[in-house]
Amino acid sequence: MTRVLLVDDDSALLSALTVALSDEFEILAAADGLAAWAMLNDGAVDAVITDLRMPGMSGGTLCERIRDRASIASLPVILVSGEYSPPAFVRYDCYLRKPLDVEQLRETTRRLLRADPFRAIGNPVGRSH
Repeated sequence: MTRVLLVDDDSALLSALTVALSDEFEILAAADGLAAWAMLNDGAVDAVITDLRMPGMSGGTLCERIRDRASIASLPVILVSGEYSPPAFVRYDCYLRKPLDVEQLRETTRRLLRADPFRAIGNPVGRSH
């Protein structure tokens, strides 16, 4: 089963997303970027869905660490936030605004997992920044 790492400091949202997505994906959950980074170093995942604003290590910093490590740089990363526009200069594959539509999140995750890992930056399916 495809392993997806969910990262959010809102425990209620993290639990709800875990339940909503667990019928299709094996879900690993982390309460912040630091915990997520440790999990990424401990085992393989197929995709990451992370909140942008979190204490400790933000989702933006987590994205940059993922992109800077060759062994996991091609992981699909979905960045989520309540902010109106995506952050500049953060490398991720897709940006979704909260409140999240679970079906849109599920379909976006599926689409990114099917996409060519060597897709060109700037492609609508590819990295946004």
